[in-house]
Amino acid sequence: MIPIKLTFSSQLNSNIDIDIKEYGINNVIVEVYYVGEFYEQITMPMTSKRRKIVVKKPVLINIIKGKIPDYYMGHT
Repeated sequence: MIPIKLTFSSQLNSNIDIDIKEYGINNVIVEVYYVGEFYEQITMPMTSKRRKIVVKKPVLINIIKGKIPDYYMGHT
């Protein structure tokens, strides 16, 4: 049996990520994400590896509808 030790470092970085995409005519989709980054370290008898873990979870996804104009090419 090989002893393996898994430890999480106390460093945690968090951020808010906003993504805006066009959706159809005069509409947009707004997506707000929470992004968390932390490190884990795996320790074995002959080696040790540190790995970065990124978690991205949606907080809000919303469609914003724009107004459609009452005129077309100068005509009402």
